[in-house]
Amino acid sequence: MRRPLCLSAFLTVVVPTLGVLSCPGASRAEVTPIEVEAARMEFDRKAGVARFEGEVRVRQADLELRCARLTATYSKAGEVRTLEIEGGLTVTLDAQAGLTARAARATLDRATGELKLSGEPEVVRGKDRLRGEHIVLFTETGRIVVEGARGVVHLPRLRPTLPGLPPSAATRAP
Repeated sequence: MRRPLCLSAFLTVVVPTLGVLSCPGASRAEVTPIEVEAARMEFDRKAGVARFEGEVRVRQADLELRCARLTATYSKAGEVRTLEIEGGLTVTLDAQAGLTARAARATLDRATGELKLSGEPEVVRGKDRLRGEHIVLFTETGRIVVEGARGVVHLPRLRPTLPGLPPSAATRAP
């Protein structure tokens, strides 16, 4: 049976040298707990690697991530450097706004804040849907770069305006 693993409690009690998982420079008072569930967890303190396998589910505030495998690497100071994510990734970045990303694989680089999605990646927000060969989400700025982009984005209808004519007249055929 899979049991929830409170990662912040695990790191505080079992592996105190790893330190804070939040943004570099954050104090312990600013840390939002990270809850992790997985069928199996392996931690190698010397190598600075933690692996989670089997129906992995990670929750922190309004972020939820689901995948088959997650590998985290840590710096010598104990901060998370990278996350390697594999196997049917679904990440809900903002449940209230309905922003979800899906891919076969992803890499998060904490130093740059880049989440790189590959393997039929897709980003969905409401009725908007973007797909591509590779998608990069910049977590700090909200910027998205899609290579080989295709999708549907719902925008207000663009209507040209011509000087001296009301907006409705500019859209009529002559």
